[in-house]
Amino acid sequence: AHLHPVKQSVGRVLTSVAFHNRSAERLMTGECLGYWAVLLRFKAPGRNASVIESSCLRGRPRWMRDNCRHFPNLRLYDLFVPATHNSAMYSVRTEWPAGDFIFTQDQTISQQLAFGIRSLDLRVGFVDGTFWIFHDNFKAEVTVQSVLKQVRSFAETTGEVVLLDFHRFTHGFDHRLDPVDERHRMLVQLIVKILGEVTAPRTFFNRTVGDILGSCGSSSPARNQTVFVMYNYDYKDAHSESLSPGVAQFWADAQDLDHLVQYLDKNACRKAPGALSSAQAELTFKFPVQVAMLRHLAELVNFNVTNVFRERYWKCTNIVATDYFLGNAIIELAIEANKVRATIKTRD
Repeated sequence: AHLHPVKQSVGRVLTSVAFHNRSAERLMTGECLGYWAVLLRFKAPGRNASVIESSCLRGRPRWMRDNCRHFPNLRLYDLFVPATHNSAMYSVRTEWPAGDFIFTQDQTISQQLAFGIRSLDLRVGFVDGTFWIFHDNFKAEVTVQSVLKQVRSFAETTGEVVLLDFHRFTHGFDHRLDPVDERHRMLVQLIVKILGEVTAPRTFFNRTVGDILGSCGSSSPARNQTVFVMYNYDYKDAHSESLSPGVAQFWADAQDLDHLVQYLDKNACRKAPGALSSAQAELTFKFPVQVAMLRHLAELVNFNVTNVFRERYWKCTNIVATDYFLGNAIIELAIEANKVRATIKTRD
């Protein structure tokens, strides 16, 4: 244990304690992972301590069902939804050329969902007959099929609402060179085939959380159609009834915290008619003007992002996407914010 004096109402402490990655199976238990923060009050210097507050790092695999009795009246666009940016850009091996500059996460899709992330930002490309995750022009090590299988397994186990934001279609979707409509038909067919019965039809898009879930609590899900496929393309072919409107992403393209916050002040609560909206709360490096590892950029803003959403935007923001999300507390903030939002909505 490390003791640090509390000298201000807001702050953080950097320790030498390393976080050892936990399996998705361990996270799904919801148990504490052995990392605690405890606020103590001492009656005398170094003696007679009493616990004022405590919290632990743990998974939150069923936070929507566990808490939906507090906000059954909220719709998807009323919710504060914790998300990740470029969700499947993570490494599946120890070394990867240029990985520090293209990877935005260090947890698998299963781990992200088990920790409490509920919206996934996906960019898709097509290479050698397979749909892959991309970050701009860089192909990840993760296939779309792998992402979908992880999502389906999680949804079948928990019955939680999950938003899949198929936001951009990159390599292999060039209208000048590629059979784009056929590629979209193939991709949608793959999505529907793998997700199967957990897919929420478009008609569920305007339903309340209570209606979507069917029941609250951690028991067996009353309904299993809880995965929304938000598809950012004007697709009107087979299985279009399984696709919901694409998410409107508001992206600062900022290289420092000040410019990011200035952008969020104007856009964190911005709404998109007929669609969900996502505040992209991360920095973007510019080559060659700025060369920095994406993890380092995330460390520069994640703590402050938590605070600024807690202080300014918690009442009105919709989806909030971040890089290396374990560096912030957006998940915990979203849970508490949704409870208060539901109370305010009922009062109004």
